[in-house]
Amino acid sequence: MPIADSGRHDEATVRDHLRVDDQFVVGTSAGGGAAAVAGLDAAGDLADDDVVVFMLCDRGDKYADIPLWEDYL
Repeated sequence: MPIADSGRHDEATVRDHLRVDDQFVVGTSAGGGAAAVAGLDAAGDLADDDVVVFMLCDRGDKYADIPLWEDYL
């Protein structure tokens, strides 16, 4: 997933703090946003030149004690 606008942080800071092994580690709400966009794209509801913006709301490391993340973190 390309980073089109890193907000108030530079791209390196985003990569250093939100990514592990080149994957974003974010909370479930951010994952839900990404899944929704993927679903819209798969359904053909997005044109090639559409731009979709959604928030990566928080870092996923705070969920480390939840079994869902056990194998990943």
